[in-house]
Amino acid sequence: MPPYHIIGGGDANTYRMDESCDGIWMEYLNQFAPRGIYNAAEGTYRIPNWASGYHLTPYHKALPSSNWAGNYLRNVPTVQTSNFQNNESAAAGIQLIYSGSGFQRGKSGYFVWKHHASWDKQDQNHPMEVSDKPVFKIEEVMLNYAEVMFELGKFDQSVADLTINKLRDRAEVGLMRVSEIGSDFDPDRDPSVEPVLWEIRRERLIELMGESFSWEDVRRWKKADYFVNKQHYGVYLDNVTGTFNNNKATTGGTGILNPDTKKEASDAELAAMGNCGHLYYYLDPVSAGKGWLDKYYLRPIPSDELLLNDNLEQQEAWK
Repeated sequence: MPPYHIIGGGDANTYRMDESCDGIWMEYLNQFAPRGIYNAAEGTYRIPNWASGYHLTPYHKALPSSNWAGNYLRNVPTVQTSNFQNNESAAAGIQLIYSGSGFQRGKSGYFVWKHHASWDKQDQNHPMEVSDKPVFKIEEVMLNYAEVMFELGKFDQSVADLTINKLRDRAEVGLMRVSEIGSDFDPDRDPSVEPVLWEIRRERLIELMGESFSWEDVRRWKKADYFVNKQHYGVYLDNVTGTFNNNKATTGGTGILNPDTKKEASDAELAAMGNCGHLYYYLDPVSAGKGWLDKYYLRPIPSDELLLNDNLEQQEAWK
């Protein structure tokens, strides 16, 4: 979900836009239809209860987000529920990391919006969704084709224009120029992967995020150790002080990641880092004694199948 901030309008369902700081928090709010019914006299929007009237909202893909009761999510990024200064503007352009609605938070500071459940009408107890959702779409076809053509040694600019660049043009991001992609194109690239193939795979990970492809793709590429056995972290924050680190209520129980130790930064370490960094999400999986095991590349034979067929035997790695 894109970052934004709104101001409480007196109750959990009513809000007004935060146009302070030269409209810094309006960048994405201005690009989407406002969710809720507008009251011109008060300059507020009121979000209907999804269980009884979400379908009255004129636009589906709208901001701000809200839960099933129409309680707005005041701020993104969000890491915890907090009732702090409900009617306050995000003064001086300081990025806040509080939320304000139950069940809409994450320790990483991110909130996935891609599969917004309540397009039309539903509540927490009764599924009443009536809108369609594609299970196979042209984006997947394009990315399948791009990857296959590379593996066949036939990926060139014409294929990029037919596939990846159509997706990028729709998203208004820079187009892929195959001739410009060399070994130094991405300094963070896994050096065992061809530069162009790396970009094709990146496109697939981005485009199909949250659609249950990445897990299978990473296994198919046999690159799970690269993607899984590394430190993962949350949103980037600046102007972080020692008070922030000690008073972890502001971050949902976590501080800032020290990229050297892979652990939460102390006050002194945070100061040495310039009082900025990514939210500490969890310990590096390898350091935690976990991480990827090669047997995960294969699936175990289901136990019920083993019971049904005496001729089957469990794979050696899963015994």
